[in-house]
Amino acid sequence: MNWLVESNIKNKIIKSITKYKKNGNISIALINNDKEIIYGNNCYYDIGSISKVFTSLLVLDLVSKGKIKLDDTIDKYIDLPSGVYPTIFSLLSHRTGYHHLTPISITFWPLFFHHYKNKNIYENITKKEVIKEIIKRKNKISNKYCYSDFTYAILAVLLESIYNSDFNKIMDEYLKSIGLYDSLCINSNIERISKKNWRWNSDNPYLASGGIASTISDMIKFIRYEFDRVHEDEFKIMKKHNLTYFTTPKGHLFWHVGGVGYFRSSILINPKRRIGVIVMGNNIGLKGANPYYISKLLYTAIRRNKIIFD
Repeated sequence: MNWLVESNIKNKIIKSITKYKKNGNISIALINNDKEIIYGNNCYYDIGSISKVFTSLLVLDLVSKGKIKLDDTIDKYIDLPSGVYPTIFSLLSHRTGYHHLTPISITFWPLFFHHYKNKNIYENITKKEVIKEIIKRKNKISNKYCYSDFTYAILAVLLESIYNSDFNKIMDEYLKSIGLYDSLCINSNIERISKKNWRWNSDNPYLASGGIASTISDMIKFIRYEFDRVHEDEFKIMKKHNLTYFTTPKGHLFWHVGGVGYFRSSILINPKRRIGVIVMGNNIGLKGANPYYISKLLYTAIRRNKIIFD
């Protein structure tokens, strides 16, 4: 890592990366304006909840094209019985009050017997199950913030209704349309190396929440895409979570983290300064060596001019 300038922060970064590599692989991408650095292997990583970023961008793309509105309720596009349902805005921003383990009747048992690392707790959920859970919650909408995988599974069902196609096909086509040719919804043909790889069925709406795999080279392309094409709501400053990312109080930094099985990932973006950091790993890592911690160290190093961009 000769791109790091000698300093205390360099020692922290090297120590954390070394710890992480003892249990698995790690890949890093750094951008500072027009310069970039890629470190590590260009293999497939499950990006976990960073999948929500792509789902939200796909939804916002439809908004910008005038095909849907953020204040539309989902029953305008999904065939549901009469009732009060959440808006697209509330789903994107996790302001529905829906718990992330919905439906608990399905997710509890794999979580109890196999733990989160070893088995996909959403593996057997279908569109039918998601619609069933939506109906159970009609007239029970809350504006309370609650980070939720379930809300993004609902968005997958909504997108399927609009496109009249399966979510995995819709998303794969969208990823290609923005130049990410190595990113796709996870299927049995993708080779990923970890202790336990989560399995996904092609008709699973929870792919929208955490079922996308990507490479470090594609993710650095994605940061470039974010810098050059920004939807007006994408980097809007909101408390805790906007329509795409978590936000810092002053709105300088937008970020998201992902974790499924033994995979962990982190993305940090400062759109004004055009600084971006991606860290992806195929093992949980030891304490003080997780990708989010490492990504924060790297971002600080960029801001303090402790990284050499040739």
